[in-house]
Amino acid sequence: MAKAKPPRRDRNPSATRAIATVTKYHRIGRMALAGHPKGTKPGGATNARLAEAEKVSTALVRQARIFARVYDTEERLNTLLALRDSGGMPLTWAHVQQLFLVEDEAVRTALQVRAADKGWSAKRLRREVLPLVKDKRTVGAKRRNGGPRFRKPDGPEDALRRLVELSRPWLKYYDDIVADGGQSILAKIAEAAPIGSDSEFLKQLGEAQDVLKRVERAARKAASRLQEAESKAQQQQQEGTKSAGDPSPQTVRSKRSRPSR
Repeated sequence: MAKAKPPRRDRNPSATRAIATVTKYHRIGRMALAGHPKGTKPGGATNARLAEAEKVSTALVRQARIFARVYDTEERLNTLLALRDSGGMPLTWAHVQQLFLVEDEAVRTALQVRAADKGWSAKRLRREVLPLVKDKRTVGAKRRNGGPRFRKPDGPEDALRRLVELSRPWLKYYDDIVADGGQSILAKIAEAAPIGSDSEFLKQLGEAQDVLKRVERAARKAASRLQEAESKAQQQQQEGTKSAGDPSPQTVRSKRSRPSR
């Protein structure tokens, strides 16, 4: 089989970044595979060390490992990296996350070519991939949180504690980075917005707005349910206090029936 040519160099900075990201994650995936040969079960400690060294999440290491296993030759990787849409953009990591879910190589290769030729977004590609995936929960899980599903909480108190723990990092990121006074990253994004020719940048803007709207809706719904739970708990507490302070009718009758001495 002839060796595939290396992907061409792009003048578009967004295309260069997209290729660099996919290439980096493939390299991480190869390192993960080297630590866990085929047929062996990946170890959490090894993934954690690799994630720390590369400054990525363990979930990404697991996905990169699948990527490197599916695109296991230089030819397959270079063929993927060489694809471009009509605007000169390559397939991004978001596209790759859908492609490596398809087990049949011929179908997967045809899909990646169509995705590039037609300029499909990752969401559009997902609609094509979903009917081909045996375990459709895999695609849904990646769409919702970018990795494996969270474990179920041990109870209401554990659920509340984890809700707070997961919400605080986002608030800290917002306070430290997004809303940092005159150095706000939002101001820099606004300055870069006129770069209309940068299709990848515009896609990222749209995706960020979509995610924030989903977060807002989810936060409002969660806050509303927590308020209902708080009102119900306070009501039950008041009823319990009242019951403990007021004598029962039986006690009153018992006191009235006692003969006077």
